[in-house]
Amino acid sequence: MTHWIFSYKEEDFRLDECLNDLGFVEWRQTRNVEVGDVVYMYCSTKGKQIITYKMLVEKINIPKSECVDDSKYETPTYTPPKTGFFFRIRPQYRKVVTSALSLKSLRQYCGEKSCMQGGKKIEGDYIEYVDKFFRNK
Repeated sequence: MTHWIFSYKEEDFRLDECLNDLGFVEWRQTRNVEVGDVVYMYCSTKGKQIITYKMLVEKINIPKSECVDDSKYETPTYTPPKTGFFFRIRPQYRKVVTSALSLKSLRQYCGEKSCMQGGKKIEGDYIEYVDKFFRNK
C-alpha cells in the first residue's frame, strides 16, 4: 500500500460538496495508484494550504466516459480534463482542519520541500505524522 498526497483547489472544484453528496470523488489519474492505496487530499487554495482528507482508493483506470458526472461541483473558471483515466477515492474520516497539517507544519515536521502540486508519494515518519491527525475522528 502506497500513501499519496494529491492537491485540489477550492476555486476549481467544490470537493466538500461532492463528498457530501456522492460520498466519493473520481480524480484524474496522473500517478500509478492502486486499489487500497491511501490518498491525503491537500487544499492548495491560497491562504489555506492544508491537508484536509484521508481517502482510500477504491477503483482505478476509470475512463472519462465512465466517470460519474460531477460537473455541478466545478466552478465556472475551471476547465476539467476531457480525456484520460481517473481513480475513485472515498474519505475514511470526516474532514480534518488543523494547522498541524498546514504546509508550514509539513515543512517543519516532515521536511516537505515542494509546493504540493500533483501527486506525491510519502513514506515512513511523514505518514506517521500526517496519519495521527485522522485517527479516532
